[in-house]
Amino acid sequence: MLPDLGHYHHARIQAYAERGEADVTVVVVGGKGLFAEFAHRGDRPPAYRTVTLFPDRFFADLPAADLGRAVENALAAERCSVVLAQGWAAAYSLAALRWAVARDVPRVVTSESQRDDFARSPVKEWVKRRLVGLCGAALCGGTRHAEYARDLGVPADRIFLGYDAVDNAHYAAGADAARTNPGARTRLGLPPAYLLASARFIPKKNLPGLLAGYAAYRAAVGPGAWELVVLGDGAGRPELEARRGELGLAGVVHLPGFRGYDALPAYYGLAEGFVHASLVEQWGLVINEAAAAGVPVVASDRCGATADLVQPGRTGWAFAPTDSAALGAALVELHRHPDRRSLGQAGRQLVAEWGPERFAAGLSAAVAAATPARRPGLVGRAVLRAVAARPPVTGGE
Repeated sequence: MLPDLGHYHHARIQAYAERGEADVTVVVVGGKGLFAEFAHRGDRPPAYRTVTLFPDRFFADLPAADLGRAVENALAAERCSVVLAQGWAAAYSLAALRWAVARDVPRVVTSESQRDDFARSPVKEWVKRRLVGLCGAALCGGTRHAEYARDLGVPADRIFLGYDAVDNAHYAAGADAARTNPGARTRLGLPPAYLLASARFIPKKNLPGLLAGYAAYRAAVGPGAWELVVLGDGAGRPELEARRGELGLAGVVHLPGFRGYDALPAYYGLAEGFVHASLVEQWGLVINEAAAAGVPVVASDRCGATADLVQPGRTGWAFAPTDSAALGAALVELHRHPDRRSLGQAGRQLVAEWGPERFAAGLSAAVAAATPARRPGLVGRAVLRAVAARPPVTGGE
């Protein structure tokens, strides 16, 4: 079950489907989503089937009752023998769990939630434990997400990693091609040397904080400081432009807008480093992208990916996102490192262990662990019925 289908999901599911262990059907809720610009448009047919329930709708706009009926009808029509539910909060995931529990179909839950993503309510945590307990295994993003899954009662031997992955080959090939193309930098209108950031312009991405840290870096390095290119767009753009002016960075911080999937690798490949300053981030796939492109990463320690993909002094540096001085210092460390190329190479080697193949292996192991299905207790089923009847407004966990 997915809210929409983009390149990220395609790369993972394709890797699993190509293992040939089962026929794979992806039930896509809505044809329009937050990341429609990343919708999969491959040159060859995928190795899995796709069923889209509401091709012209955004999943969050759908009434829960209509969504639930459509999900259950689709799963019944496909005669699903295992259900992979994305999280435990979204209405479409709850509907899928309800259908599978009623028929003793094995369930695997995916999770990229961490202990400290949000303030935790004891009552909500109790409810989550009941819902997660309905599943036979969990496929998590990384180590922090596995820790939280254990907090929610999933046995350690039923937790598998690799949920968050990108098509590493796409970013590596595009970045390397840009580096060997003498005209690429001019064609893209990029500075001679720059740091790259890429994010939606929304509060949790902490872009004003990024500018403050970048200003501290420039003050420490002086005239040789790199410029900053921030890809993306959104409602926070006016605030970001104003902050750029206040800090005297108008000539060195560039906001070229959103860049699509095919264009992104070149921007990564030509950068001196990548920086991600989110206040909270369940994972942070841009960190995977930068590492696959062979670029050193300076990332917020609140990003789930940081614990697994950012090794201080080896692939990059981590920092507390509310500490602009710490961000500036990390950028200075990167700037003064004697062999930045080795940082990028180490990052590429590390993220190779967290690519689509790991997702496929993790899902395969999770399916095996969840099969045959264990019949849940009365309390768990009662909680599912109650929550599914009035699901959260969003899919937040």
